[in-house]
Amino acid sequence: MQKSHLLSQALLRYWENYARLVQLSSAKASTKHIHQLRISTQKLEAILTLVSNFVPKHQSKKIIDQIRKVRKSVNLLRDSQFEALAIKKQDNSDKFNSKFTGFFSEEKRHAKKKALRYLKGISIHRQKKYVNMLATKLIDIEAHSDQKQVRSELEDQLNPTLFKFKQAMSKADPLQIEEIHKLRILGKKLFYQQECLNSLRANSRFQLKNLANVLSVCGRIQNDSVLLGTLDIYLAKKGRHQDPDAMQIKKQVKSHRAKVINTEFARLGNNNWQER
Repeated sequence: MQKSHLLSQALLRYWENYARLVQLSSAKASTKHIHQLRISTQKLEAILTLVSNFVPKHQSKKIIDQIRKVRKSVNLLRDSQFEALAIKKQDNSDKFNSKFTGFFSEEKRHAKKKALRYLKGISIHRQKKYVNMLATKLIDIEAHSDQKQVRSELEDQLNPTLFKFKQAMSKADPLQIEEIHKLRILGKKLFYQQECLNSLRANSRFQLKNLANVLSVCGRIQNDSVLLGTLDIYLAKKGRHQDPDAMQIKKQVKSHRAKVINTEFARLGNNNWQER
């Protein structure tokens, strides 16, 4: 790593992208904007985690806590946007009864209203002050520290996440949504931390594309599980336990989830995503 302020530049670049997407999402919480906003929080959290040994921990933790709250604030909207799209893609979706389609529309409307209320209250200016303080500290470190040592310490920061992910991967039950959710959270942390390290010219511990495949498989299982949970909520309402549209979709989603688990997830144990 040459003395070209790669760390501080990366931090500011990730921050600017995050701030831009907060503004875009608070103006129009589209599926695209919400998806990109969530990714931007994960990338920003990744670099803040990697540099935590070089900067005051209370400052980096403060920003991480804030961006996690942002991500959490749009999770329900992200799920409802996915569910609405999944319902729309079903065969004969234009013939579904109004009670059924109206339920999902209302869920999405409520989630969007809640997310927008939170996003519009974010103080980007206040957060930027802390980011600038961290960037200034990193510039000083990059100017006066041994670059190989800095790179080595950054690579070591990957170890806790890698260890936790391996543990979760070894015992995850694909039918337990909380376990798959935890696996995806750890996998995304690992993915974006390594992606950040790659941009900083550090050593790559594994193939990102292979880890991305793990996340994709787990993502499809989780999406199906979330949709099944929402369908159960709908079917539990008075007079809807035999709704033919909901029952049809539930059968299709369960079949799709079983196929992904029995084929793609079953092969993940042999996936060569691990350390080189």
